Amino acid sequence: VMYASLTDGGFEVPAVPWQKVKPQFRRQIVVDKTGEAPGTIVVHLEERMLYLVQPGGDAIRYGVGIGKDGFRWSGRANIQYGREWPVWTPPPEMIQRKPELVKWQGGQPGGLTNPLGARALYIYQNG
Repeated sequence: VMYASLTDGGFEVPAVPWQKVKPQFRRQIVVDKTGEAPGTIVVHLEERMLYLVQPGGDAIRYGVGIGKDGFRWSGRANIQYGREWPVWTPPPEMIQRKPELVKWQGGQPGGLTNPLGARALYIYQNG
């Protein structure tokens, strides 16, 4: 079952009724159209899709959340590291826009209500 409930990192993650996930956002194996090497992750912002390139000409495609207009970047970058159940810390500019987030200025612990979700990839350009 693709979206069954599970225990992960001490958190009880509820099942997601797969029928409620739009078909285009469900995890799928697709033909790789990126031309990148196996193991490469490609994010298409316009599509809201992440592709994990596989050997043999395929890719695993995932629907993903991305930044709002005006907060996105483009180009090539490197994933420096990943975290399970990451701590989220709103930047000062976000706290200025949304003062109610001041309670998380020291970081919101990982969990089901954390905006980063269960996993985060930390991406860096030029460094």
